[in-house]
Amino acid sequence: MLNKFEDKFHGKWEKGKTYCTGDVVFYFQEKKGDNKTIIESCNFWMMWADRCICGDKPPPERPEHWMPFPDDGDWVALPEKGVMWAKVFDRVGIGIGSEPGDRSDERNYPQARLDVRKIGHPANEATPPPQSPDKDSKDSSATATVSPAPPSSTGKGEGRWLLFPQGATQTQTTLLHYDGEIKKNDDSQEYRSGTIPQPPLYQSERFSYFTTGLSLTEVSLCGNAANGFVFRQGKQELQETNAFNLDPTTGTVMMVVQPRFIKKEASPNLACLGLNVDQPAAVLDITDVDRGHLYFLPDDAAAPTLRLLRPNTEEQQIFASLRVELQETVLESNTKQGFEFYQRADTTEEPPLSSDLLMKLRLSSSLHRPQIGIGTANPIARLDIHSQKEQAQVQLLPEQEGNAVPAIALLQHRAAQSSLVLATALGDRVSGWISNAEHGFVFQTPLTPLESEAETAPRDATLLQTLLPPGKTHLAIQPNGYIGIGTETPLTRLEITSCKGFGTFLFSPDQSPHSIPQTYPAMVIRNREPEQNLTLGTGATHAILFTDTPSGFQFKAPLPKAKEPPNPFDINAGRVLINISPEGNGRVGIGCVPRDYEIDVQGIVQTMAVYQDTNADQIHNVKPLNSALSRLQHLRPITFEWNQDAEISPSDAANLPKSEPSDSESSKPGSESTKNPEDSYQSSHQQIGLLAHEVERLFPEVVRTANDGTQSVAYTNLVPVLIQSIQELDRQHQLELRRLQDFTRLLANRIALLVILLVGSWAIALLNYLFF
Repeated sequence: MLNKFEDKFHGKWEKGKTYCTGDVVFYFQEKKGDNKTIIESCNFWMMWADRCICGDKPPPERPEHWMPFPDDGDWVALPEKGVMWAKVFDRVGIGIGSEPGDRSDERNYPQARLDVRKIGHPANEATPPPQSPDKDSKDSSATATVSPAPPSSTGKGEGRWLLFPQGATQTQTTLLHYDGEIKKNDDSQEYRSGTIPQPPLYQSERFSYFTTGLSLTEVSLCGNAANGFVFRQGKQELQETNAFNLDPTTGTVMMVVQPRFIKKEASPNLACLGLNVDQPAAVLDITDVDRGHLYFLPDDAAAPTLRLLRPNTEEQQIFASLRVELQETVLESNTKQGFEFYQRADTTEEPPLSSDLLMKLRLSSSLHRPQIGIGTANPIARLDIHSQKEQAQVQLLPEQEGNAVPAIALLQHRAAQSSLVLATALGDRVSGWISNAEHGFVFQTPLTPLESEAETAPRDATLLQTLLPPGKTHLAIQPNGYIGIGTETPLTRLEITSCKGFGTFLFSPDQSPHSIPQTYPAMVIRNREPEQNLTLGTGATHAILFTDTPSGFQFKAPLPKAKEPPNPFDINAGRVLINISPEGNGRVGIGCVPRDYEIDVQGIVQTMAVYQDTNADQIHNVKPLNSALSRLQHLRPITFEWNQDAEISPSDAANLPKSEPSDSESSKPGSESTKNPEDSYQSSHQQIGLLAHEVERLFPEVVRTANDGTQSVAYTNLVPVLIQSIQELDRQHQLELRRLQDFTRLLANRIALLVILLVGSWAIALLNYLFF
């Protein structure tokens, strides 16, 4: 066998190379021919000198250092081709079979096409004395029996390499490493009886193996080393001579594949992969000493976990971890700035652009409470959302002076202008909304398809129609404090518009309809078609009720004995209690629509006193009333009773506002609703009065004929007639009295004269009687 002396075959002899004892080379002599080189001889040579020398001359020229190596015909060398192969046998063993007696033991035969072994001397055998070749001998056959003894076992660097082992079913190579004391096995009784398989000739206390195989379906690597497979990167700059004895465990660890024990009682049926680390701490452990660690399924995690760690050069180990529990997914980290999520088109940018930021999650520095920023790296609220171009912003629970404010804020940022803000907040006692938008607040609902098609009038162009789709406006609040219900452009502090546009309520208008500034609070009810207004206000000294309706004001009550409950929203229903008309200087009708009277009462009036203004500066064309008594004597006072089934006069019915009937037949003369109630003046007993048409012939001044033809008597205006009549009677009485007095006086005089005459005659008669 070739190079049985510790595997020191060096191939072709090279000039200037250092060779030591036991080194084997082959040397061939060349002869230049016609346009070619002819090799005359090729022989193997072995260095037998007791020291290392420099190959300055070919081996044939240095017999004191080199001796021919025995040629047993097993090998063929073709120097011109650079080829050498085994000529006879299909198995080659190197480092085996050199001990006396081992060649007869089949267990020591090569077990592969190439079986290379390095084994120290067994501890249970005596070490044979070393032998050296005879320097004076030139017999190659004698030198072939020289067998230097193998060194004793050191427990390091011992093992075996098998290429194409016997019995292999694949293209296979196997490496074995021995550690510990190597012993020679004798045939045991158990082996001879067939109880156990035949043990190897030499066996170590501990060994590990590594085998590689190649088939049509896979490349296999298999080993039982405790630490699995380790891939190392050696030094880049290294002298060739230093690489011969290079320790493969001194390189930089690039990758490790190890069996993994998750639990002590579990079997190593899991693998772990470590990149740039020799002891992986997870199923996948990727380590970069400059950038940190990546752990996938770390050993200390009970749930599926992905963990990232920065290099441990700071006060604490910075990490981020993603863990999937049974009921939740947990993402945790101890970084001061929390989590950032980016959207990027590629991975070439380092670091990522701020415009690529999608979301940031962190703890606030002051409160140590979570903050979420969407589209921003510096959230100032518990939830801070920015649009892609940072024109819009939404804040939930914004933080001020280290405290979270219970509020929601919406902001629109504008170039070279102040930002628009909409915020709602909850305070200790009140909550509210605030905005600096030009047109305040608008509350809408979407239009139905039919409403969208029917909406032909343009919406207010000043509204944010780019942000708000067309819809029904329910509530609008403007920056000046104006609130509109059913309208987007309120004109007063509160404006309420009906859904169908019939009318509007205006509260606390700052200006009148004629743009006159208002200084007192007021409320306006406005009808749309035709446009008419009702205003209720109060001044410093009095309250005002104003309307521009042609018929003025009406105060109504439900109809007596109505068949259905009254509808409080039907203003045309019911009966009139009071009607205030703007005609003239104003007319009031009680129980009726006023006709041609400033106060028209259809009923009984009771008062303590009634004064009529006849102040001298209020009247003119003053003339005495004459012939009152003669005309008064022609008046015919009567007694009468009101008709119990009397109805509202035709004039009253005609003056009622025209509308669609509801309980509405109430406005038609003759209907049941026009009947007078039982407790009205018609229910009174016998009355005393005058017939208006009879009075009109004598005193037309006290009779008023309305535009409906009805006549009324101003009974109080007959008082001057009575006074004048009394005065006329008094004058007549005085005249008659004076006449009576004159007649009495004349009669008295005459009686006196008569008495005197009678007394004189009586006296004369008596005297005559007495004296005569």
